Amino acid sequence: MQPHSKILSLGPAKDVAFLDTTSEREVFMPCSAFEQLTEKQIADLDLDVVISMFVCGSLDCLEISQRLARAGFTGRYYVLVPDLPNPQIIIDDITRSCPDIDIQIVTSPPSLENADQ
Repeated sequence: MQPHSKILSLGPAKDVAFLDTTSEREVFMPCSAFEQLTEKQIADLDLDVVISMFVCGSLDCLEISQRLARAGFTGRYYVLVPDLPNPQIIIDDITRSCPDIDIQIVTSPPSLENADQ
């Protein structure tokens, strides 16, 4: 990651509510707010890195990738997923649909899988 990368972290509203929602290089946004952005608004964020859970609000990581790609995003997208036997399936699906996005899967230990519930 570049030292001055602009990073968008998507998460449930309850998880980002206590964070400073915008800084020069970091944007913390509830999934529900991202769902409302237009492609131009996403493009205007001028992002280098996006981080989200496998499912964020009503969107899954493939839908998020597709929205990012339509907005011209070509950076790295980290998807946080529970420990899966074959996370390559997710990478392959997103790569087929959005070849210009550098998809990275980050698995969480089983103890964190149900943290949102």
